[in-house]
Amino acid sequence: MIAAAENATRPGDVVVSPSAANGLPIPSRGRPAKIATVDAGQVERIGRLAPAARRRVTEALVFPCPGTPGAEPTPSLRTRG
Repeated sequence: MIAAAENATRPGDVVVSPSAANGLPIPSRGRPAKIATVDAGQVERIGRLAPAARRRVTEALVFPCPGTPGAEPTPSLRTRG
């Protein structure tokens, strides 16, 4: 998900500045924590993220699974109890 940078920051957000290459009209935040599946007919490619921004998004997606030795659960993955 991409959101306007003026929206509240959430853990894992990746700031993306507008450019001709990525097609974003305003400063934005990539939100790797908000992944959705949508029909291809409902989306339109407006550009591509630069390699550095893609790397930051990928790094935000990759985290140790709870229960992995030495891994601390992220706040969003902690169980209630």
